[in-house]
Amino acid sequence: MATQVKLPRLGQGMDEGKVLQWLKAEGETIDKGEELYEVETEKVNVEVEAPVGGTVLKVLVAAGETVAIGTTLAWIGDAGESVPDVDVDVDPAEAARESSVAPEGTSAIADTSTAPAVAPSAPTTSVAPAASSDRIKASPLARRMASEKGLDLSAMTGSGPDGRIVARDIEGAAPIASAPAAAVPSPAGPGVERVELTSMRKTIARRLGEAWSAPSFILNRDVDM
Repeated sequence: MATQVKLPRLGQGMDEGKVLQWLKAEGETIDKGEELYEVETEKVNVEVEAPVGGTVLKVLVAAGETVAIGTTLAWIGDAGESVPDVDVDVDPAEAARESSVAPEGTSAIADTSTAPAVAPSAPTTSVAPAASSDRIKASPLARRMASEKGLDLSAMTGSGPDGRIVARDIEGAAPIASAPAAAVPSPAGPGVERVELTSMRKTIARRLGEAWSAPSFILNRDVDM
């Protein structure tokens, strides 16, 4: 049976991590305890070992993507073994409810065979749109960025594995048009380079911002020595 490889909590206060690189590609075999991928945390870069041995069946998170703790990164199992087609961003309980409503490749009518009969003229509520929107493959960071920029994920095509929407897709997308007054001028001119912050630099920036909310005072004292 295939095993999920999830991002572990590698330190106190760690909420997310950035997958820097995969040390094993899809289709390659790996032993238990062998390094599988490298992840960047707020304090250090760590090579994470494989929890089980077998074949890397599928990689769900591309290198360079930041995901939350507990996100399924890959599947390891026997060669040729199929893996469940479940969005890694969906909560297991929610995924179970979705599969009970309209499993992939089956008709939603089959799950409502025990429901009371409804007159043909009565309007019915379609469940498919809600289920399809829940199956949009996007990383947690991409979802948050899309919400902040007001982007519609269903209208986007991802560049990650299996069309998964990742952070770089959101960064390159234009936000929904707004009033001219809300437009923010972007830096222009030659020699301007945008460098993405590392997890450590992001943490330093956040801590400096939080420091302003703490009271501070200055004490001067003369000491005879």
